[in-house]
Amino acid sequence: SSITQTSAQMNWKAVRSTNENDIQRRQNGGSWSNVSNQKGTSYILNNLTTNTTYQWRIRSSCSNTNSSYSSNVSFTTTSTSNNASIPWIDNANNTSKWTVFNGTVDISLGRFEISNSTVVMESEIIDISSASNVQIQIRAESDGNMESSEYFRLEYKVNNGSWQNFVDKTDEFPLQTFTETGVSGNSLQLRMESQTNRNNEEYFVDWVRVEAQSTSSCNSPSNLSTSNINQTSARLNWNTVSNADS
Repeated sequence: SSITQTSAQMNWKAVRSTNENDIQRRQNGGSWSNVSNQKGTSYILNNLTTNTTYQWRIRSSCSNTNSSYSSNVSFTTTSTSNNASIPWIDNANNTSKWTVFNGTVDISLGRFEISNSTVVMESEIIDISSASNVQIQIRAESDGNMESSEYFRLEYKVNNGSWQNFVDKTDEFPLQTFTETGVSGNSLQLRMESQTNRNNEEYFVDWVRVEAQSTSSCNSPSNLSTSNINQTSARLNWNTVSNADS
């Protein structure tokens, strides 16, 4: 379930006597590779290839023996033709631009509210190839006495590379805008992770934006000329540029 261009969530029903589960995956028709040993009933596959068919299977690992592997389950990651474009603006009125893999995100007064929950959510893929420099912004705040085990993070990855930390808060913080500039590439994806332990400890997100970063142009002076020329000196003349520092 929750299949995107680069990730998919696997789900299964627990077996009572199982200590853990062995999971394998492969591209369709390829060789199996071990993914993880899991005690839960779901697992998220990341760093997948766009528009590609995969298979996965699972077996129970009990005290003294293992079950046989399940039948193969197939899925296909989505295509890049579905990419969103910039400017990409999410005003936090709903989670339609995100895939929520874990936890619950409430909508309160037109903003994301995360309370007494561990949340992992990833944005849709955003096409940023039209801009040489991209700016990521998020406006967020915490409310309550946050503990050391609680956190709020926003990460991003470019061209399906590794995740990079952008916001990483483990304490209280007032309403503020976090900004990351100078991002470039063909595609961008965001991941939001947070954990709060009580109902009266909350994180709020007002909006998230991905936009082309504006840059000030610096033009050359114009109307160059030379005057007052004599044997040992000459006067150089030009029209200045209004936003030039020197």
